[in-house]
Amino acid sequence: MYENLIYSSNKASIKDISKAENRIGYKLPDAYVSFCRVYNGAKLKHAKTSVPKDNQYEVRCFVPIETVGISNVELWDVSLVAIAEDSGGNFFVLKKPDLNSVYFWDHETDDLELLCDTFDVFLNLIEEDDYSDVPKAQNATGWINPAFLKKQKDLGNA
Repeated sequence: MYENLIYSSNKASIKDISKAENRIGYKLPDAYVSFCRVYNGAKLKHAKTSVPKDNQYEVRCFVPIETVGISNVELWDVSLVAIAEDSGGNFFVLKKPDLNSVYFWDHETDDLELLCDTFDVFLNLIEEDDYSDVPKAQNATGWINPAFLKKQKDLGNA
């Protein structure tokens, strides 16, 4: 379940939600508002969503309610409202005027794929990704500048 994958979030205020709705000119779905009241801008670790077509999409974080209506997606297509994103610059969006269904928007192709009919269903599709489909590196070697490596070790990064 998605709650187990959240490592950072805030709570959205009614005022912030009202401002977002004024920006987009529509009332946001109740399920999405309830989610933002508890998990606004949630960042997820190792999360993916599987849709009925067996496609998988990483879910990196949810868009903070304070920026709903002013992201790159909305500047590109004013009928879309970004609600979450992956690590590649793609977004999970709602589409005006109904704002019920959740779509995946590919920023490189401008393709819009319907994922599910409601935000609640979208949340229930989020699960932990075990990355078992990622091939393991074989014979991976590389050179690292010793001074850089020492600095990283001193900083606790290596």
